[in-house]
Amino acid sequence: MGIYTFITSVIIPVMLNTGLNILIFIYVRKSARRIQPNYTSSGSTTVIVHQPSKISRRDVSLLKQMIFMFAICISGWTPVTVVHIIDISNPVRNEIVGAVALFSQICLLCLIVNLVACNHDIKNLIRQFCH
Repeated sequence: MGIYTFITSVIIPVMLNTGLNILIFIYVRKSARRIQPNYTSSGSTTVIVHQPSKISRRDVSLLKQMIFMFAICISGWTPVTVVHIIDISNPVRNEIVGAVALFSQICLLCLIVNLVACNHDIKNLIRQFCH
């Protein structure tokens, strides 16, 4: 029962999240290249130049953001799952359960603060609400 719980609550979400993050990153890179193609003009003709794609600052920032959110989410929920799995066979002290639950809530708070700090639309909405 413990292995099944670990697979369904940690392994499958990790694989799903990783796959979706890769798809999002690829989509963002492709859309950025469609918006800003490289042009070269010689005389009266303009030619689209296909250069090897460099990773822009925007892409690096997006990648860092995705990795941070992924790491915080996994580090917040894996201990809760492990304690739950251990608690099935051996009782775990309430202090440990409480500490792990508090840590997962702190990780959730970090994700919310990160969302507010990085999303301009949410910042503007909060500013409008406060004024």
